Amino acid sequence: MKASELRIGNWVNDGDGDFTVNRITLAHVEKFPDKFKPIPLTEEWLVKFGFKKIGVNYELNEFVIFTDRKGRLKYRSNPYDVPLYHVHQLQNLYFALRPEELTIKE
Repeated sequence: MKASELRIGNWVNDGDGDFTVNRITLAHVEKFPDKFKPIPLTEEWLVKFGFKKIGVNYELNEFVIFTDRKGRLKYRSNPYDVPLYHVHQLQNLYFALRPEELTIKE
């Protein structure tokens, strides 16, 4: 995994479990990129972030992720669909389009 793909607060996996990235972690990812893996984006993660399932879509504050015919999660930005494979990709996209971090809801 490349450190350039990550922001502080992103979720990643180091083989022992999932955790959020901080400045120290970013330095470790730069030194040992093979040790860190992206977390696959699943319905479970969408629910953790507070998304509500509406049909085949997941919605949070008018930010909609949809499931295509092949079961892949995507964000629609006309005229393109942006595929989302990993949790950190969703976090980065949400932050880029909204003035707030995407965090786990208790």
